[in-house]
Amino acid sequence: MKAGFVRYSCGRIWPLAGRAEELRYIEAAIRRVDGPRRVVLVGAAGVGKTRLAREALALLARRGASAR
Repeated sequence: MKAGFVRYSCGRIWPLAGRAEELRYIEAAIRRVDGPRRVVLVGAAGVGKTRLAREALALLARRGASAR
């Protein structure tokens, strides 16, 4: 492990920053009625795919959408 790199924190979840465009895209894809409603997140390890997915699920749940 490199110095200064923290993979796991003490459980505190920081507000998601700089991903509003991605969240809008995910929400629009899930709410589509004219085709498949799936989203695949692709990227290098550590770029925040899981964090973005969790935030998107929470956002959709708050807005009444069903997603898993």
